[in-house]
Amino acid sequence: MRFPSYALSEYQAENNPKASARLGAATLELMSLSQVLALATPAQLSEWQNLTLNYVSDRGGVELRAAIAANYSGLSADNVVVFSSATEALFCCIHAAVKQSDRCTVITPCYEPLAKIPESIGAAVNSIPLRRQGEEAAEARWVVDGDEIREAIAKSNQLFINFPHNPTGALIDHAELAELVVHCETHGTRLIADEVFRGLEHAEGATLEPVATLTANGVSIGSLAKPHGAGGVRIGWMVSQDAELLTRAVNIRRTLSVCSGTTDEWLARLILAHSQTLRTASLHRLRRHVEIIEESLPLLDGKLTWTKPEAGCVAFPLIALDDGFDQRCIEEIGVMLVPQRCFVGSAEAGDREGAETLAGGIRLGYGLADFPAVWARFVEFLVRH
Repeated sequence: MRFPSYALSEYQAENNPKASARLGAATLELMSLSQVLALATPAQLSEWQNLTLNYVSDRGGVELRAAIAANYSGLSADNVVVFSSATEALFCCIHAAVKQSDRCTVITPCYEPLAKIPESIGAAVNSIPLRRQGEEAAEARWVVDGDEIREAIAKSNQLFINFPHNPTGALIDHAELAELVVHCETHGTRLIADEVFRGLEHAEGATLEPVATLTANGVSIGSLAKPHGAGGVRIGWMVSQDAELLTRAVNIRRTLSVCSGTTDEWLARLILAHSQTLRTASLHRLRRHVEIIEESLPLLDGKLTWTKPEAGCVAFPLIALDDGFDQRCIEEIGVMLVPQRCFVGSAEAGDREGAETLAGGIRLGYGLADFPAVWARFVEFLVRH
């Protein structure tokens, strides 16, 4: 087992201490413990205060797994394994699913583990870049070339997708997902979906059905952190109809965190019980922050090519500045962005066209409460340069 290094983690570790504000964070405003406990009934608070700091089952407690399964139509707690974060779920899932002889396809730019873990196993990884469609900002969106991905599925053992997408905020529609499922089933390709931003779709009716509910070849990776601003509650999960795959993932987890703890699982159940209310409030803030960005575009005079995100709390504008602009941004105004090089796995896979399509991109996070003030500083910085 070889552990890959990640440019994103290295970039954040190096630059977080230098910055006073983060404009590239893929997170909502984080909840405080008092905010979470305010959701509890008196009986639940008594339970919390008397909770034993214990281990739970290596698959996760049955109550939490049932609460997660309630969001996956037709599936049960037996189809869910809980992990200590979605990143751990991805690691165990990919190691359980991918063989050295496999061919894998991933859509880029991507969260690096989707490309680098299969590569570390020895599998061949093919990249398909999202492409910006539409000239005007009001109409532009990031899309997947249908012919290109169909051709790739026919040659792949595994297809990795991530919608709502990090870092672009792109989203495919119900028909596009259904077509991917059909092609994967036709060719016996496993479809592994990173769905950690599911539930933060900006338009009504845009939420996709989880891949795990659509096909026996499907796997859904979920997270408590991303849709709720609860990153400190270390709970993620893997959902699948493939019982053997789930068992292999559990066996791999025994080399890592082994299991979760009672405190994380208790808090996760409480947050999930109030998920809709929490996400509704977050979506109101996210939509307003997107409006603030778009109101600023005339000031930027073409220095920023905007593509409106369809879901989540990140976007991927293209900046007409040189490669060192991110460091100047930290040095001059204390604002940290996350540049394209922290996401695009296409350079390693030899996809030069994909890298050129995404050149100058930055991950722009707009989920934090201080976003309006930090964005104003960044706009002034761009105008000045």
